[in-house]
Amino acid sequence: MPGNRESGASAPSLSLTLDITPEMMTTLEQLSRDSQQPLESVFTRALSLYREALRAAAQGNHIGYAASSDSLDVEFTGLAGSGGR
Repeated sequence: MPGNRESGASAPSLSLTLDITPEMMTTLEQLSRDSQQPLESVFTRALSLYREALRAAAQGNHIGYAASSDSLDVEFTGLAGSGGR
């Protein structure tokens, strides 16, 4: 059950307990290392991208990636963090 916890941020955050497989935890930790971002940031960014993908699909758009940004209608930025591409 989520509960309030205070962090150094101006807005309160929630605490959430997840049961995930060891393989998924390894994946999250690797993404955190690769992006040089905390696990919370990796998880939040993943949920944001998933939300946008669902919205796009609901509007009849296709989700994928392209070799060049020239062919994109929408570009997601800020996903890789400071250590990404």
